[in-house]
Amino acid sequence: MIKNDIVETVVDMIKEHPESVDVNKRAVAYVADYYPIGKIVVEIHVNVSLLPFDSDVSYYNLLDSGAYSEEGEFVVDMPLQDCGRIISRIFPTDKVGQFTEEQKSDLHIMATMFHFYTGQYKIVSSLKRASMCHYMSGLYNPKGYIIKCMELSQRYNIRDYDSCYFNIKGFGLVNNIFGSHEGDVIIKRYAKDLQNFINEDENVGHLGGDNFVAFVRRTRMDEFLGYIFNYTGYGIRNGKKKEIKLSATIGISPLERENVMPNDIISEASLALSYARQTKQDMVVLNDELKNKLYQRKQIEETFDKALENGEFVPFYQPKVDIRNGKLVGAEALSRWKRDGRLISPAEFIPVLEQNGSITELDFYIFEETCKNLAKWRDEGIKIVPVSINFSRKHLDDENLADRINQIIMRYDVDKEYIVAEITETADYDEKELMTRFLDKMQIYKIKTSIDDFGTGYSSLGILRDFDVNEIKIDRSFINRPEFLESDNVIVGSIVSMANRLHLDIITEGVENKNQVEFLKKLDCYYVQGFLFDKPLPQDEFEERLRIGGYDLNSKEL
Repeated sequence: MIKNDIVETVVDMIKEHPESVDVNKRAVAYVADYYPIGKIVVEIHVNVSLLPFDSDVSYYNLLDSGAYSEEGEFVVDMPLQDCGRIISRIFPTDKVGQFTEEQKSDLHIMATMFHFYTGQYKIVSSLKRASMCHYMSGLYNPKGYIIKCMELSQRYNIRDYDSCYFNIKGFGLVNNIFGSHEGDVIIKRYAKDLQNFINEDENVGHLGGDNFVAFVRRTRMDEFLGYIFNYTGYGIRNGKKKEIKLSATIGISPLERENVMPNDIISEASLALSYARQTKQDMVVLNDELKNKLYQRKQIEETFDKALENGEFVPFYQPKVDIRNGKLVGAEALSRWKRDGRLISPAEFIPVLEQNGSITELDFYIFEETCKNLAKWRDEGIKIVPVSINFSRKHLDDENLADRINQIIMRYDVDKEYIVAEITETADYDEKELMTRFLDKMQIYKIKTSIDDFGTGYSSLGILRDFDVNEIKIDRSFINRPEFLESDNVIVGSIVSMANRLHLDIITEGVENKNQVEFLKKLDCYYVQGFLFDKPLPQDEFEERLRIGGYDLNSKEL
C-alpha cells in the first residue's frame, strides 16, 4: 500500500504551487523514486463551449526517462464536473514492462490528487481567461483589455502610452466576397497577427465585429499605424487563397496624465474614432480642445430630447425687407436654445443634430410653433407676413414629408400663402430624386417652397430647370465683399434675370451694409434679409415689428 508520508509530501509540493509545471515535475520525480515510472503525460481538456480558443487541450510532459514501455500504459481519467477532464498517461520503465495491480492502485490515488489540485487550477485559469476574452478571436474583450492595461500601467509609466480604438475599413465588402464564415476566419487571422505584432509591454483587444483596441507605446505608434493602415492578409475563396489588403480608421488618445481612469482607456479613444468617422478622416488624435468639443456634443445629444420636451427650443424670426420702401415682406423662422438663462448658439447644436439626425424633430417643432404663432397673431388682428421654415435634407428620406407639413398647416388653419418651406440645394443624384418628389408634392398641396443657399452647389442652374420651386435665396457669399466687380454684376445679374423670367421670388441673405443694398437695387433684386435691418428676433420683438410693418430707410441706424 502507498505510504502516508509519500502522499503528504506530494500533496504539500503540489498544492503550494499548482500552477507551476516545474513543481509538478519535481513531485512526479519524487514519486518516481518509489515507483518504476518511465514517462508521464498529462492532458487537460476544457469544455470547448466555454472557451474562445481554437484548441481545448493542453499537454504537459512531466517525466520522460527515454526508457519506458508503451504497452504498459496506465490511464487515469478524471472528469471535473462540467468544466472538462484531466487525463494522466503513466508508462512503466522498460525494465518492468507492466505495473502491478498494487502499483496501479497507488498511482491512481496520487494521480487523482494531482488532478484535484493542478487540473482544477488549470481549468479555472482557462475559464477565467475565457471570461476576459472575445469568444471568436481569443483577444481580450473590454473587461480583460482594461484589466490587462491597468496591470501594465502598474509596471510601466502609463504616460508613455497611447490608447487606440480602430475599425477595419470596408470589412462588409470582405464578407460579401468571401462569405460570413470565411470573414470570421479572416478576423481570427487578423487578431492573431495583431497579437504577434505587439510587444509584451503592450496590449490589444477585440470589441466585436471589426472593432479593435490597442495599448501601444508612443515611441512605437508610427510603426503600429503603418501596420494597421497597410495590413496584408488572405482569405479562402472557392478553395483558393486570395490576398487581402486592409486599412483602418483609428482614434488615438494619448494617456499623458497620471490619473487615467480604467474606463477612459477605451472611452476616450472611442470619442476620437467617432469624430474620425464623422469627419471622414483616417486618424484623429484626441487633444483637450477636441475632447471638450466632443463632450459638449455628447451633452447636447443626451439633453436634446428633454430640452425639446421642456420647451427650451424657441423660434426666432429674421425679417425679410423690400429695400425699395422698407416694407416688411416676410421672415425666416430660426431655432434658438434657451437653457439655464443662456442662449446657446445654433453653431453649437445645429451641426450635432444634423449629424445624429435629431434635426428632423427640431425642424418640425419650430415649424409647429411658427404655425401656432401665425394663428395667434392673425386672431389678434396683427397683419402677418409669409414665414419660411428650414427643413434639413435629412427629411428627404421621409416620403410623407409633404403630407406632414400640410397636416400641421391644416391643424392650425393657417393660410398656405403665409408658409414657405426652405430646403438647401443639393448636387447629390439620389437626393435630387428625393427632392424632386418632395417639391412636386408640395406644389400639389399649393405650399410654397424655397431653395436655400442658392449658388453654393455644383448644379445651381440646373435647379432652376429641374426643381419646381417658388423662391430662391441667393447665398451671402455672392455679396460678401468689400467692393463689387463687373463679374459680380454679370453673375448675380444673370441669376436675378433668369429667376425673374421664370417667375421666381428672389431673396438675398446676409445683407449687412448699404453698399450691398445699392448693388442689389441696380440688379432689380429687392427682397433681402440681414443684420442691416435686424438680427433674428425673439417672438415678442418680432411681433412688435409686425405691428410697425417695416423700417424707415432714412433712419441713421440703417
